[in-house]
Amino acid sequence: MIPGPVFTFELLRTSRRGSFYVMRAAYAAILLWAFYTVYQTWVTWGGDEPPMTAMKALAISSFGAVAVSQVAFILAITPALVAGVIAEEKQRKTLHYLLASRLSGPEIVLGKLLARMLHAAVLLAVGFPVLSLLVLLGGIDPRLIGLACAAAASTAWLLAAMSIWASTLARRPREALMAAYGIEFLWLFVPAMVGMVPSTGWFALDGLLDGVLDILRQSSPVGMAYRTFSAVLMGGGLRVEDLVAMIAYQAVAGAVFAVAAACQLRAVFRRQEGRAGREAGPRRRWAARLGMRPSLGDRPMLWKELFTARPRGFARIIGGLVTLAAGGAFLYYAVGYGWDAFREMRDHAYARSADPWDDANVARWKFHFFLKYTLPFLYIPALLGLAGAAASAITSEHEADTWVSLTATDLTAGEILLAKWLGALRRPWRIVAVIVLSTVAGVLVGSVHPLSLPVQLACLASHGAFAATLGLWISLHLRSTWRAQFLTVSVLLLVNLLGQAALNLHHYPIPMIWPGFAPYDLSKSILSPRFPDALKAEAADWKYRSWDIDDGFLWTATFLALGLAVYAAATIGLGKLCLLKFDDVAGRARRPAGRTGQTTNTDHRN
Repeated sequence: MIPGPVFTFELLRTSRRGSFYVMRAAYAAILLWAFYTVYQTWVTWGGDEPPMTAMKALAISSFGAVAVSQVAFILAITPALVAGVIAEEKQRKTLHYLLASRLSGPEIVLGKLLARMLHAAVLLAVGFPVLSLLVLLGGIDPRLIGLACAAAASTAWLLAAMSIWASTLARRPREALMAAYGIEFLWLFVPAMVGMVPSTGWFALDGLLDGVLDILRQSSPVGMAYRTFSAVLMGGGLRVEDLVAMIAYQAVAGAVFAVAAACQLRAVFRRQEGRAGREAGPRRRWAARLGMRPSLGDRPMLWKELFTARPRGFARIIGGLVTLAAGGAFLYYAVGYGWDAFREMRDHAYARSADPWDDANVARWKFHFFLKYTLPFLYIPALLGLAGAAASAITSEHEADTWVSLTATDLTAGEILLAKWLGALRRPWRIVAVIVLSTVAGVLVGSVHPLSLPVQLACLASHGAFAATLGLWISLHLRSTWRAQFLTVSVLLLVNLLGQAALNLHHYPIPMIWPGFAPYDLSKSILSPRFPDALKAEAADWKYRSWDIDDGFLWTATFLALGLAVYAAATIGLGKLCLLKFDDVAGRARRPAGRTGQTTNTDHRN
């Protein structure tokens, strides 16, 4: 029975969801933005219109931009599309009925996997005609179009198989989503990180490690992009055999993950259900003592969200590996650049030179650029984790059958929502602490302007508050954690990309009140030691169509204030909508305006 009834039911259940139409529209908007960006670049270099002799190069540039955008979108959206399919059934207590039927594990897993892969195939079908039209401009082999679409499809297949395997091992959709993105991070970036570590000196171990890392690099789109970029710099181009090898590796690895998920479904479910009813025994008492929690106090909901909503099991293992890999690499380079900057500051104090790359400033400038281009990459998982936690705040109560008992208490809507909101904001505190402490270190050694710290804190607060409020608002409207998390991540992606696209429509900064791209805003908040003199020097070289802005500092400050104001206004507006929506979802009667106290006994004398 493959694809079977699970495939048919899953396809019918998800095909009419509005979130999938939004996702397709977002994908089309991203492709249009990629085309427009490439075209505007050529217009800037070649005049009003690209010459006919440059059409071949324009087609190749457009093909590269669309292909990269296609793979990037697949990498961002596929785990959110697939990671919750099995874990959601566990949390809703419906996997029991599926396993009690005559359906086998492969029929359940492959049915759900193929249904979600069909949605990914629809996305790829949107970009295929666009890529095919580029052949008319010349310079592109039609077979290369097919290979590009096949590479995107194989990447989606591997990510979907990894995500459904993580969903099989996880207990809750949120944990499955975190594990899926964690595995994707390990696959894409750890081979490059490990490759920078010196060899151990043991030939057998080094040979085995090099072989494994080489396979991971060949199967990774990041490794493929690095090899292509290196070949272009050396005067070469894309190697078709490398692309074919990547597709083959991804197809085989995806099949392995899919088979593993199908074979482990029943065994993992029995093991998890067997442990669910066990109480914490003597072996876990010492662990509870190590993680001492404060007293309950008079805010039980806030205490619950701060000290009980934590990942566990498989998601915690993947999170630990990701933290070890990313944190270790960041710490290694941060200490190296930071120590050189500290010694330079000790020898030359805070004196600034007209040439930033002289012997008295070069180490501090290297540390500045390291912070400027690495901290936004730390900010992305923090924002996604925060949004995912907020999106599951209300839906998890529905799926755990605790919503009725929660709303039956004396807790008000403000107390419940505020606790959920603060609990989501607390989730990425470790990453935020690393970002802030790194900026403080840059300020102390003279690599970063002191004004960077308050600007960065304002960006973190505004972006984080908006993401948490958006996730909470979406969670109130849905009953499924996976759908809420998927829609929240999609809206954040759409808002940020559309914002950046709107800013890139012109060659000059336009007076448009738009949030922009949040990680890009964070990178711009890490100001150089020569701020604002550097902005004034750059302003003389800016070319504007109708605006003559001489003071870059004034414009940057104005635009940053406008962006933060937009985020603050959106946060306040969504917060008020959450308070109004909560009473409807909870089935409570709304209190009349001006009456906040409880009803007295005199109102019920009769």
